[in-house]
Amino acid sequence: MQTLGALPKQEWDSDLKIITAPYELKNGTEVFKYLRDHRFLDSVLRKAPHKIGEHFPHAAIGLQVITDPEIEGDEAAHLGIFIYTDLDPDEAVDRLDALDDDWWLDASRSVDGKLGVHLDFV
Repeated sequence: MQTLGALPKQEWDSDLKIITAPYELKNGTEVFKYLRDHRFLDSVLRKAPHKIGEHFPHAAIGLQVITDPEIEGDEAAHLGIFIYTDLDPDEAVDRLDALDDDWWLDASRSVDGKLGVHLDFV
């Protein structure tokens, strides 16, 4: 049986489905592969929907792997949490700043630059 760390692959895949359930996935296969390669992100991803919901109570959230074409290797990609909002841009940025102060600035220390939080205006 193939394993990923201490968990068998099948159990890890089930865990990934639980972790990603609150999110809309853009290219889910790519997101799952990224998460399998960066398992240390799961704790932050489990907490993020609740923390984001405190500041953006009616917003949907999504996950997407973002690749910078100007960078090569592993450093080129990170996972983005997208907050889909129809708020006025100034209001949305103020709420994002409050989320940063309340949670993200501390949480981001544990993600090694592999996860970011972004606004997406719908």
